[in-house]
Amino acid sequence: MMEASELFREGHDLIYGVFKEKCDEFWESMRKVQHYAEGVEKGKYYEGQVKKNLLSAKSRRSAILAANRFDYVLRMMKEAFELEEIVVRDQGRALQVYKDYPVEYNYGWVDDVTLEELNELFKNPAIKEPPVDIYATVDTTKKVEPQLLKEEVIFKVQIAAHTVPITEEYLRMVYKGTHKIDMIYEDDWYKYSIGRYATLEEASASLEECKVRKAFIVAYKAGKKVSVSEAVGSNEGM
Repeated sequence: MMEASELFREGHDLIYGVFKEKCDEFWESMRKVQHYAEGVEKGKYYEGQVKKNLLSAKSRRSAILAANRFDYVLRMMKEAFELEEIVVRDQGRALQVYKDYPVEYNYGWVDDVTLEELNELFKNPAIKEPPVDIYATVDTTKKVEPQLLKEEVIFKVQIAAHTVPITEEYLRMVYKGTHKIDMIYEDDWYKYSIGRYATLEEASASLEECKVRKAFIVAYKAGKKVSVSEAVGSNEGM
C-alpha cells in the first residue's frame, strides 16, 4: 500500500512539474518584454491554491511516516492523494489561463472561482473601470461611436478580449499586422478587433491574413452586436 501511494505521488509530481515549468516560462517571457500581464488573476489565484495544497499534501505524507495506526495512515494517504490531484488540476488551470492570454474564456470548470471572488481577492479597480474610449455597447443609445450607428452592417476580426485592459505593446506582440486595433467595451469585457468590412468575405480574408490564434469574426448592425449569420442575412436582404 505504501509503495502504491508513493507511485501515485511520483506521478502527480511529474505532471505538476511539467505544468509548473510551462507557467514559469510564461512569466519569464513577460519579464523579458517588461510586460506585466494584467488580467491573469485567475491564473495567479490557482497558483496560490497550488502552493497551499502542496504544503498540506506534504504534511500529510510526513505524518504517515511517524504513524503506527492503520486507519490513520489510510486516511492521511487518501487526503494526500486528493490534495495532490487538486494540485495537478489547479496548476493545469493556471497554465491554461496563461496559454490563452491575452484572451480570457469562461472555461466552465467545476468549482471555478468567480469574477466577483477574484475582484474581492485582488481588489483590482481596473476590472470594473471602463476606459475613456468606449464606443460600442449592447445598448445602442449609450456611448456608441456615431460611425457604427450610420453603417447598417459591419464585420470585424476580434483578436483578443479580457476583463481588464490590454496594453498596446502586448497587443502588437499578438497581432503583428498594420491595421488599427479597435477597442470595444462590451458586456463587461474589453474586446480588441481589426477592420470594418462590409462583407463576410472581406472579413474572412482579413481573418486568414492576421494569423492570430483563436481570432474570429464578429458582426455589428447599427452599433449593436449581432450573430454573423444574422448580419449575412441582413446583407442578402438589402
